[in-house]
Parts: sequence; structure tokens; C-alpha cells
Amino acid sequence: MVERERLQDRVEFLGFVPSGSVRDTLIRGHVFLNCSLTESFCIAILEAASAGLYVVSTNVGGVPE
Repeated sequence: MVERERLQDRVEFLGFVPSGSVRDTLIRGHVFLNCSLTESFCIAILEAASAGLYVVSTNVGGVPE
């Protein structure tokens, strides 16, 4: 999809990020996309929001709260 929409310069898939590098990685971005199908409470959403990112998420588990 990234190639089809020509987003290579705008989208980066990181995979695993060590815990000590999470904040430095998040502050480089603009949007945090959480596409979990199941989630009890997503700490990653809180980390992203605290780094100033817009958060887009699926409506599952404790996420709406």
C-alpha cells in the first residue's frame, strides 16, 4: 500500500523499538496509529499522546476510555 500510494518518503514501519528509545522515536512523528484487534489498555497510546502525537486507534477494549 505504501508503494501504491507513493508514501515511501512519508511512512516508516519501525518494528521493535527498545524501551529506552521509545520517546525519541515518537517525537519524530506526527501520528500514532494503533490498529489492534484486541486491547485491554494501551500504554503505547498514552506514550504517543504524551509525546504530542495525534492518536488514531481501533475502538477495542479499554481504548475508548
